[in-house]
Formats: sequence, C-alpha cells, structure tokens
Amino acid sequence: ISSLEQALQVDRYYVEALYHLSRIYLRQREFEGSLRTIETLLKLEPQNKEALLMRVQTYSLQGSYYYAQTLADEMLVRFPDYLPVRRELLRIQFAQQQWPEAQALLIQLRTKNSLSPEDQLIEAYLLLHQEQEKEARKRFKAILEKQPKNVDAIMGLAVQLLRRGFLDDSLTWLTRGLEINPSLSRAHYLRSSILFRQGDYLQGDLAIGRALEIDSANPSYQLLFLRRQLMKGKLAVVEKQLRRIQEKHPLNPEALQLQADLYKSRGNSAQAEKLLRQAILVNDSPSLHFSLARVLYQQSKYRSVLEVTTPLMEVLTGNWEVIYLHALTLSRVGNYEEALEISRPYLKRRESQGYAHRLVGDLLRYKGEEKEAQKILRNGLVQFPGHLYLVDGLSSSLVMTEDWAEVQELLETTLEQSQRLEGNPPMQLLFLDRLAVAYQRLKNTVKKLQILRKFHQKNDPLTAAQLHSLEEQLLFPISLPSLDKALSPLLLP
Repeated sequence: ISSLEQALQVDRYYVEALYHLSRIYLRQREFEGSLRTIETLLKLEPQNKEALLMRVQTYSLQGSYYYAQTLADEMLVRFPDYLPVRRELLRIQFAQQQWPEAQALLIQLRTKNSLSPEDQLIEAYLLLHQEQEKEARKRFKAILEKQPKNVDAIMGLAVQLLRRGFLDDSLTWLTRGLEINPSLSRAHYLRSSILFRQGDYLQGDLAIGRALEIDSANPSYQLLFLRRQLMKGKLAVVEKQLRRIQEKHPLNPEALQLQADLYKSRGNSAQAEKLLRQAILVNDSPSLHFSLARVLYQQSKYRSVLEVTTPLMEVLTGNWEVIYLHALTLSRVGNYEEALEISRPYLKRRESQGYAHRLVGDLLRYKGEEKEAQKILRNGLVQFPGHLYLVDGLSSSLVMTEDWAEVQELLETTLEQSQRLEGNPPMQLLFLDRLAVAYQRLKNTVKKLQILRKFHQKNDPLTAAQLHSLEEQLLFPISLPSLDKALSPLLLP
C-alpha cells in the first residue's frame, strides 16, 4: 500500500496505481477505502470495466446486494458481452437466494462459454437446493478432483450428507474442511450440532464454543449454545439471552423452537404448542413441524403426533429422528408391530447411528421379549461400540433378566473406556448405580463399596435430576442446514 501511495503522490491520476490500491483495500475488506479509490479512478476513466466490476464486487462483499445487483445490471446494458460481470451477478443472485434467476444465468453462461470452477460450484449448490442430491454430489466431487482444498465444495458435501442423515460422513468432511481452514465458523457450528445429536456433549460444547469465538454475533450459533444451556437446566440464562436474540430476529424459526422448548421446560406445553402453530403459519418449515410433534408427544397427544410425523417422514427421508418419534408414538398407542416394521429397516442403515437398535430393543422389551431385545442391542454395540444409549438399554435389560456377570462386564468396560461419559454426567451416575447393584448381587462387597464411593463423589443432585435420556436427544431438533449466502474464496476478486 505504501508503494502505491508514493506513486500516487507523484501522479495522483496514476490509474494503474489506483486500481491496485483499491484491489488491496478490497482484499483486506476495507470497503470504504476501496470504494473511495474506485470513485477517484472512475472520474478519470468512466468506462473502465475492471474498475466498474470491482465496485460491484465491493458492494457485494459488503453485503449491499441490492446496490451491487443494480450496478451489475447497468454494466450488462453497457457491456453485454463482458463475462466477468455476468459471473459476479450470478454470485449476487446466489447470495440473495434468487434461485430461478441464478439458474437462468447459469444457462446463459453455459451457452456463451464453459462454466468456470466458481460457476460449477454455484451450480452444485443450486442442485442441492433443488434436492437433486446425486447430481450435486457429482459436481462437488468433480470440483474436488481438480481443487482438493476447495473448502466450499467440501462444505457442500458435508451439508448434503447431513441432510441425508449420514452424520459420521458429514463429520468427516467438516473435519477435513477445518484442517484446511480452522476459522470456518460454520463448520464448527455444524460439527457441534452433529455431536450433540450423537450424544457427544463434551466435544459438542467445544465445537460450538469455537464457532462463537470466531463469529459471536451469529444467531444460529447463539441459539445452539442456548439449547445446550437449556439441556443443563439453566432456564434463566436461556430466557434472558433468548429475549435479546428475538428483539433482533423476531421471526427466526430456531429462536421460536427454543422459545417453545423453554415453555415446555417450565411446564407450559400448551403455550409451546400454541407458539409453534403460530410460527408454522408464518414460516412453514419441516423443522417447526418436527418441534410441534415433539411438544404434542410430550403432552401425550399421540394421535396428533402421528398426523404431523406421517407426512414428515416423506419430507425428511434422511432424518432418523422423525422415524424414531413416529415409531415411539405408535408404541404408545399400542401399535408395536407397525412401530417395529418401520424401525427394523434402519438397523442396517447408517444414518440411524445405532438409535434404531435402541428403539427396536425398547419395542421388543415393551412386548416382554427381553432376550430378543438383548440380541438387537448387542448387535448394535458391535456396529457402534461404546454407544451410550445402547449400553443403557442393554444393561437395563440384563438387570431385568438378572444376568449380573454380563452387567458387570459391560458397565466396567464402558465406565473405563468411554470418553463421552465425561460429557454426560447423569448417564455416568446411572451406570455407576447399576454396577453397584451388580456387585451387590454378585456378593463382591469390596468393589461395591468402591463404586458407591465414586457414585457419591460425582453425585450432584442438580445434575442427577437432568438425565440425558434417549428422548432428550430430541432436544436438538432437526435443522436442515441452509445454503451459505456467500462462498468463501470465490467472491474475492
């Protein structure tokens, strides 16, 4: 910058120096400096296409999409064959989620010239928006073959897998993206949402904390953090901070969902239901319907739950949580066979993350088939070693059948090896309690006393009252990731 400023002191109308100075300002996101320099340049050369384009890019990066689009449209009138401005307009339309317009412009670009890597990336995201997931995945993969470190393509794959319910695969891609760029706040946020859904609260807390360190003002990050605080029972903290968010974002669906859960936590499920029904009238989204189904379930309105979850299973085909809630509700109205019928196929599908085994095991236990349930739960632990809710289900069933030696072996191994228990103290207490009972029945007094001491050391009455049950997993409702409004590298000129 200093060299360019020196050149301008010699010749204040040195156009090339003005252009490069503006470009540097833009790369440093000093938008006012960039615009000021561009305006000086355009007074000298009003028809300078590169300068006019940089002005559009500056407003776009600044978030002034309406003005950027207006200037881009004006440029197209003056320079109809200038491809760079068409590409910039495509990015602006993408950022504003103007999907039909962006699609039409992509077709124009394809007829005039081959698509650039940036165009292909936007095309892939558009396909993802249109739910053409196979085609979107092909595009992302093709981009990564040529550009293995293209973070936006990596994020696209992660989002696509997350929407289909493949949590572990999505987590792998998100981790890969963070290895390339550790400052990707959205990747940390999505990681935390997955980890919470998997019950890994310790790592989930770290991930959402990192996302907030990078972008503390993002309401989605704040709301996920508050949802975790709600799970910890910090209702006053949640209420205070949620009120601040809603003042700025009154119609944010995630905030409305959290408000409904706060009502429910205070024992006002009817108010939660009313709020969600009103929210659906304003912003009809699958995630709001799912939250409504949860609230209805918590009120034992099982027929109403089924009315909501039945169509949701078609809309959210990749989300195991919908199947879980639907099947669980069927069991509550006595339709065990139907519940088993829709749950069993997920025993072989990775997106259920082991929860299908727990659900099928529970359904069999409701029918009094403990031994059959144990087979299912053991198979689940083979596929998902250390899965806390499978350990919980199996150990509970083994207690019922008085297989104390197996209870001892299972819980000793889990308590010794599972890192996830550190993030779930109530589950840890539950396992310690069961293990103490097993030692009592096996007449191992020494170990029983050791476990009881450990139990009492860790037994916090407030924590113990907040058991992280399988049903409580639904505190983290389905939130289909939205498409990013800006793609990190390609908007920079």
